[in-house]
Amino acid sequence: MTPINPWLAAGIGLAQTAGVLAVMIAFSSALNFLARIVLRRPRDQWRIMRIDRFWLVNIVLTPFMLAIFALLIWLLRLTPAAIGLNLRNLGLSLGVALPLGLLLGIPSAIAAPVAAKAGMSPMKVPFGRSLFDVIGAITYAAIFVGPLEEIPFRGIIQTLLVRAMPQVGTIGPFGIYVGTVVAALIFVLYHYRNVTLGGETRTQFLRLLPGRTIASFILALLFQGTGSLLGPILFHNIVDTCTIASLSITLYRLRQQGKWPLRPTPPAPDPALPLPPTSGPPGEAPTYV
Repeated sequence: MTPINPWLAAGIGLAQTAGVLAVMIAFSSALNFLARIVLRRPRDQWRIMRIDRFWLVNIVLTPFMLAIFALLIWLLRLTPAAIGLNLRNLGLSLGVALPLGLLLGIPSAIAAPVAAKAGMSPMKVPFGRSLFDVIGAITYAAIFVGPLEEIPFRGIIQTLLVRAMPQVGTIGPFGIYVGTVVAALIFVLYHYRNVTLGGETRTQFLRLLPGRTIASFILALLFQGTGSLLGPILFHNIVDTCTIASLSITLYRLRQQGKWPLRPTPPAPDPALPLPPTSGPPGEAPTYV
């Protein structure tokens, strides 16, 4: 049997990946459209609601997203075990995911409230507006975020790309599939969709880029090394829970103390220009930057 040209194989893998992403985006857009119709919300109101209650919307949509993942697995002739829904290398998965998740999650949990107190939020989501919001966001991060992102990006996309690009590059004693690297980069770049959907500004995206890149390669390598989604899901849930819990609790306390949203700092007057006439105290405006 003549071996397939590696460039052709890579092209097929990338085309399959593009198809998976297109189906995910189209299905998500369709769900959002139906939700707007059911709730009788115009596009602008739904866009705001989707950001303000991101965790609630995502939890409600979870069964539908899992259904589309199952459909993709069937269409691509994959199996649950092949995409990592198994307990292979259980000890390695737990032994790597738990300490690494805490190693990355704890510094993030420390940095998040420090940034919040300085007036910076990692996203445009108004975290911590109520105790209900705090509990909901933490629940979403602790249970749902891992499966919703790891099944499509690690389980489906990385599996396809590693099959299409099995060439191995070595870093010291470690071998990394080309498909693993490409899958990790796609995961990072896909998050730019947060900007297009209004959940982040470009500045926020760039601030989060280094951490997301490190986390993405850890997730990709963990899946490559174990063949199971258990480790990536645990790692993902731990890191996001540490960050979101710390940020939500901090902002909730600041709101209770009347210290959030922050008052914008007025720019220093230019001595070369005449001072504008005063017409009352400046209005208070939230700054989620």
